[in-house]
Amino acid sequence: MDLSHPSPATLQAARHDWIWRARRSGLDLQRARSSDYRDPFARDRARLLHSAASRRLMGKSQVPGLLGSMLPRAWQTHVLEVSQLSRGMLRALQHLHAPGEPWLPWLPDVNLLEAVALGRSLGHAPFGPVGDRTLAELMREHGGFDPRWQALRLMQRLEPHTPGHGLDLTRRTLLGLYDRAMLALPTPGRDPAGLAGQDWLLQPLSERDRRALLGVPPHGLLHAAVSLDGSIVQLAEQLAHAVHEFDDALGLGAVPRATWDAVVLDPGWAEAVDLQPVPLAQGLFAGPGPARRQAVGALVNALLISVDIEVDPAVDEPLLHHRAQWIAPAQALVASLQGLVAQAWAQAPQVAAASEEAGLALRQLWSLAWAEPDLLGLPAHGAQPSDVWARLLCDRLAGLTDAAALQLAHHGTPPGG
Repeated sequence: MDLSHPSPATLQAARHDWIWRARRSGLDLQRARSSDYRDPFARDRARLLHSAASRRLMGKSQVPGLLGSMLPRAWQTHVLEVSQLSRGMLRALQHLHAPGEPWLPWLPDVNLLEAVALGRSLGHAPFGPVGDRTLAELMREHGGFDPRWQALRLMQRLEPHTPGHGLDLTRRTLLGLYDRAMLALPTPGRDPAGLAGQDWLLQPLSERDRRALLGVPPHGLLHAAVSLDGSIVQLAEQLAHAVHEFDDALGLGAVPRATWDAVVLDPGWAEAVDLQPVPLAQGLFAGPGPARRQAVGALVNALLISVDIEVDPAVDEPLLHHRAQWIAPAQALVASLQGLVAQAWAQAPQVAAASEEAGLALRQLWSLAWAEPDLLGLPAHGAQPSDVWARLLCDRLAGLTDAAALQLAHHGTPPGG
């Protein structure tokens, strides 16, 4: 074989890979020709991990009222869980399927998966979902708020790594952060973060693929991740919300045994993944200790190995043509567990009380900041359009930790101030 003359197929594959590893600034071009010991996705992961937004995740609750408990649940907890679950799902896809599967060459590496897992959580407001909903209400007349768009705003604009480009992440990492709704919504709501960077993101795609992505998604795919990478992480997020939050709710005594007994496991699937209903239930409700840990581990393993790859015939690009999804019995179990978790948190007194306090604190800070911009270090807003200033205020509020938001709302000074 003449290695000095690569085949057209090899050259095409290399060009395809380079296009998705590109950064908008173009600054990686010179580094790519050097003997750098990290690939672009390892650098993406490092940039995200060491960002200020990432550090603040340890102080942002995912479930209000639990951050200071014996079972704290911060967004950082969630990111660690999702990263580990994504790795497990990747290994299952690599080793439990036939070697000739056409999607195997397109699976991401672990650095890329962890970068996507971290990036998808960066934009959340303090106090978990209640904080996100409160900011969305406050920003309704000023362009809206969505944690997914806020994450992109942080990565592409607010984090000071590369002048004019934020963290300057690769195109493939950024693509993993989008779901179909973010690309397909009508123009007024398409980009509430004011980024306008989709042309560059979708540049490698054919006109057919762009039309498919920018059109109304098929039924059931509105919130599906756009890329194969994002779909794996999205399933890991669902698994973390379902199983690990269910485990926390069990630890707090917030799940009655009768609610679990109402969950029906598909018998054939349960046998195939070695889930034995009676021992599983006994372990889950055995109290803290090895039995519960083993039962939770059995649930996690059963779901990790119950992922398949489907294809989207409307899109040709391999990274978008393939998508990870649960097989039907696993999807039913995930949905049941998510329902149990939602019910548990809705009925937990400490969660309800903390959620009410959180909403009041953010609304109070919103009102105070419009009257006293210095409270959050903001410029006077008289000379700026209200939507522009409101976006700056939204950035400040979304970036606060739970403790900082409560301290500012109650005392007008940040912690230690």
